[in-house]
Amino acid sequence: MINARADVLLVDALPAKTPLPEKTDARMVYPDSINEAYASHLFHGEFFKALTAVEGWSEHGIIAVSRSSQPPAAWFASPMFNSWCSDPLAIDAAYQLLILWTTQACGAPSLPGFARRYRQYVSSFDGRDVVIVARTRRLGSMQAAADIDFVDAQGRLIARLDGYECTLNENLSNAFKLRKVIGAE
Repeated sequence: MINARADVLLVDALPAKTPLPEKTDARMVYPDSINEAYASHLFHGEFFKALTAVEGWSEHGIIAVSRSSQPPAAWFASPMFNSWCSDPLAIDAAYQLLILWTTQACGAPSLPGFARRYRQYVSSFDGRDVVIVARTRRLGSMQAAADIDFVDAQGRLIARLDGYECTLNENLSNAFKLRKVIGAE
């Protein structure tokens, strides 16, 4: 039984032309402050508290600002490499953002289950804040999907995660309250 599978394509040069970020409908004010969102809906400790502001949401999408990762030396005592190929904190922040969206729009939190493709258009996020733009849709009573853009401060697309799918389950609310992820504080 295969539980996970991926094809990784590394290239010597970035694409000459980067696609434009896509827009989403996120005109409503998110009802909780970011601190309330982490206290009430997410299970991430301080080390993984990446989202700094939810800029808006709707049934069709959600937008937030997120921190990105510090170099591996800030995460590990003896890192195997000096920089990230992809940004683990920003990608996790996108998953966190989808938990907030499914809780608000679908009435239940979610956990990631699948992503069709991740493509990065910069060599590194360089520890800068990014805007995460998720174009969302419900796929039934227990599943949701999104296409997610990571955008820099100048409005340029720096990465895209296509075909994200997550499983919704209202019982996750209780599980998230019982378990806190502990990270380097």
